[in-house]
Amino acid sequence: MGWYADDEVETDMLVPEHRGTTPQQDVAEQPVVEQAVAAQPAVEQPIESIEQAAQPVVASPFQEEEHINANTSEQPALIPDDSYNAHLGDDLEYTAEEGAEGSDEWDGTVLSTAFMKKEPRYVYRLVNAITGQSIVVDMGVLMGRKPSQDIPQGAKSVRLVDPTRTVSRNHAAISFDQDGSLWIEDYGSLNGTYVIDDEGERQVVKGTPMRLTAPCKVRIGDQVFDFEDAAE
Repeated sequence: MGWYADDEVETDMLVPEHRGTTPQQDVAEQPVVEQAVAAQPAVEQPIESIEQAAQPVVASPFQEEEHINANTSEQPALIPDDSYNAHLGDDLEYTAEEGAEGSDEWDGTVLSTAFMKKEPRYVYRLVNAITGQSIVVDMGVLMGRKPSQDIPQGAKSVRLVDPTRTVSRNHAAISFDQDGSLWIEDYGSLNGTYVIDDEGERQVVKGTPMRLTAPCKVRIGDQVFDFEDAAE
């Protein structure tokens, strides 16, 4: 007795030359039922369905907000250690004492004594419109949730008001080089440091300082500051 193309075939039932192959079904031998289904005319779509398809889809404000958030940045990670959080009115700034050399961890960065200019010619300001914090940039500035005070002369550390808990302990620094130009550097923060200007939003990569020019915006974690010339 022979077999048909749509029968179940076990491998043991095939002769050696047919094992590992799959029998092909001739198009002409297609069952009558399948041919009848294929020959059925297409059903016209009801007028109501056509009109519904033609109507524009209006996104809700919530959908639009989700779309915007998806195109800007990923959801920031919360800093695990929330044992310290600064508030306006606290003593937020510490300036290094005269003669202080600072920790070796600043060697080769924008906070090293070889990099920083002793007497900057210009003064800038970082302003956070949400938290109300304002930081004067008139020397090297180390910023973070609880930044180190073991910094060299010519620098200061500033605690950032951060209710969102997205700022790392030693997050980033801004300082003047010997020519008076400003640079910003990230110290391997969890949520990153970004400069926002006419070129878009650019991330400051750890170990690669970026030139900083006012006016622009600086995002540290989830905190956005307006960076501006203090004289204006």
